[in-house]
Amino acid sequence: MSDNYAASFSINQPGRDAGILPVNQPGRDTSTSEQSHTEPSANGGSTVSTRENVRPGVSYLAGRLEFEPSIASKLDALITEFRDGKSTKGNTVFEAYDFVNSFPGGTPETRKFALSEFLSTIDSVEILADAARRCGDRAQIGLNHADTTATPRIEYTANAPNDNALIQAASQIGSKRARSEALSDADVGPGRENDMDYRSGEKRAKLTTADLPWHSEALAARQDGRVSCQATQDLLYRYERDPGWVRRQVIISGVAPPTIPPGEWDAIFRGTPVNLDAVFSSVHHVLPPKEDVGRVGSTEIRFSNPEPSKRIQTANDWTTAWDDVSEATAIAFPHRARELKEYGSYIRSEFSAKMPSSHRKIILYDIAIRNFVQGGQRHLLTDFHLFSRFHSAIVAPDGVVSGSGSGTKPGSSSRGRAGGRKIDGSKSEVCHRFNDVGRTCPFSTASCRYIHSCKGCGSTGHGQRDCVQSGRDSRSTS
Repeated sequence: MSDNYAASFSINQPGRDAGILPVNQPGRDTSTSEQSHTEPSANGGSTVSTRENVRPGVSYLAGRLEFEPSIASKLDALITEFRDGKSTKGNTVFEAYDFVNSFPGGTPETRKFALSEFLSTIDSVEILADAARRCGDRAQIGLNHADTTATPRIEYTANAPNDNALIQAASQIGSKRARSEALSDADVGPGRENDMDYRSGEKRAKLTTADLPWHSEALAARQDGRVSCQATQDLLYRYERDPGWVRRQVIISGVAPPTIPPGEWDAIFRGTPVNLDAVFSSVHHVLPPKEDVGRVGSTEIRFSNPEPSKRIQTANDWTTAWDDVSEATAIAFPHRARELKEYGSYIRSEFSAKMPSSHRKIILYDIAIRNFVQGGQRHLLTDFHLFSRFHSAIVAPDGVVSGSGSGTKPGSSSRGRAGGRKIDGSKSEVCHRFNDVGRTCPFSTASCRYIHSCKGCGSTGHGQRDCVQSGRDSRSTS
């Protein structure tokens, strides 16, 4: 490369009258237009070619640089090998760097700038090839787009300071690919139209919603479904992209109820039922709830939700927990605010219609309903006509799971101590402290887990120590 080499080329700048005219290159027809085409590859895909339809001896870089034929032919050969898959990008760049620096003559600025243009061309070939392979578009579309978005280039002379050109070009290797990823229409699914993380440029094929066997049925259900359910599904798809990040943001925002544990926020954003016991345990907790969470960098691994320290036993307990849960759910799904309010009123009316001893059944009834509705993807909490079977099975005395609300532990006897009679459907054992002399039960009739009834006659108005029907007043015995 001679010292006059830098003066033998100039950078074309669209829309600008260049002050330095390029030196004509032997064998080049400057009136010949550029043309792109795709060539079939060995694996059945398409390989993008940036070969210009010009006469022999013209460089791939003809639109950017005017090279001496010996330099142009060598760089063209390297680009062709890279385009055809015969050489990796790293090897191609290394060979070009070694060739440019070993060429006799020339200034360091000239070598750096020539290598920078070569790297830019290699990067363009890679971007267009990847876009054509993913989208199935022809290279002409990509080249037309590249022509319209090309950045202006300044005129170069041998005396211009350009020491950092090679460093800047090297730092851009591979960076344009991530910014120029073409979006595949096959990836489009409900809630994932713009999910860039989902459409990462990995070589392994990604599953899409269209690949799932229930895709067509799900689309039909969305079209025929209610507006509230459709809105819920759209938000769930959005939260599903990064539920951990969404949870952290809502906690930081300051609008969330402080009694909702992180694990229950995850349940809300995933469309699964919330554990009211866990929320109720956080209302008056002294220490923060313990979480079995492992962290690897920014990734959280949740092994299991901690066991709640308290259980909902009464209507007041349920109301306390539900008010916070409904508020949190309405933050994540604003369109469900009215539904949540109506459901809360419905369960409260069920509590008021039953004796306090039967409230445990209403609590189980609520759990069954929320397990059925889930996050509101298909049904609503106000679809009361769908809950009749749960009411019959749990609340009704002859329900198949009516005994689940009795408060007895698995394996314990359901037979009461008052002559084997079961005084109430929810409790079976008589309270000893309520009956024995010198002892007093600290709990009320509703809150005590045992029956406040007489061991002798079975009446609920007094204990055995005050029983007259049994023929003795237990308070007078020593």
